Amino acid sequence: MNRSSFLVLSIVTLIIVAVAIYSGYQAAPTDSTAAGGQLLPDLKTQIKTVAKITIERHNQDPITLKKQNDSWVYLEKDGYLANVTKIRQLLLDLVDVPLLEAKTSKPEFYPKLGVEDVSKTAGDAVKITLTDLDDLPLASVIIGKYNVRKGTFVRLDSSPQVWLTKKKLMLPHQTIEWLQRHPIPVEAKEIATVDVYPSTGEPYT
Repeated sequence: MNRSSFLVLSIVTLIIVAVAIYSGYQAAPTDSTAAGGQLLPDLKTQIKTVAKITIERHNQDPITLKKQNDSWVYLEKDGYLANVTKIRQLLLDLVDVPLLEAKTSKPEFYPKLGVEDVSKTAGDAVKITLTDLDDLPLASVIIGKYNVRKGTFVRLDSSPQVWLTKKKLMLPHQTIEWLQRHPIPVEAKEIATVDVYPSTGEPYT
């Protein structure tokens, strides 16, 4: 094989490989969701029934936010009041996740987009599960990487199909950000004593 023929063959091979990789990322949708629609089309009418939010990352303790009467509490923090503003913003963001473009449905490409299974694979994925008062699931989504020029990669936990949305979906990494910072509207000078009742051990003042 002469040099010219070898170069031509190499170029053709590179083109075939590039097309195969591109096809993997641009796989046709495998579920009923369609570009131009919403990731969670039913959530708009269900949002008032959301009673618990579970946020999971690989090898990290889950964050469980539960509605109690008119407030929200952070279960893993002994039921401390949760940041209602951030919870409200998260739910409003999930109500409106317009789907721009279908991407891959092949698990081998998930880590590159940050939508891998959080229970099995280390990466950037964040799984959000919404349940109602009876602990029945309303929605479960995986939020992937965000690219300022493209958008956020997302997929339903029940579906292999990855989607690109222009919506910027980024959750706080620090658990303290989910806590209500100033739950008691009382000035320090007005407090004489504080009684503490820990979940384990004796109460103290």
